[in-house]
Amino acid sequence: MGFSPEEAYRDCQRFLNAFSFLEEPVGIADEWLKLVQKYSVQGKQVHDARLAAFAIAHGVDALLTLNPEDFVRYTEIKIVTPHEVLQ
Repeated sequence: MGFSPEEAYRDCQRFLNAFSFLEEPVGIADEWLKLVQKYSVQGKQVHDARLAAFAIAHGVDALLTLNPEDFVRYTEIKIVTPHEVLQ
C-alpha cells in the first residue's frame, strides 16, 4: 500500500525542513553556457552542466552525487559520492 495523501504531505514537509535550499542565482544561464562551451557538453549532459553551474555560482565547493563520472570534467568543483562522505 502507498502513503495516504496526508502521510505523503507530512513526509515531504519533513524532508523539506531537513535541508536549506538555494535560490536560482541571477546570471545562472551565463555560467551554464560558459561550462557547456568550455567542456563541449552535448545532449542530456547539459543538465549536469546546469547543476555544476548552479553550485559554482553559489560558491559551493563540493557536489554530492551518485554519478561522479557525469561531473569529472568540471574542475571548478569537487565531486564526492555518498560512499566517500561516509568514510
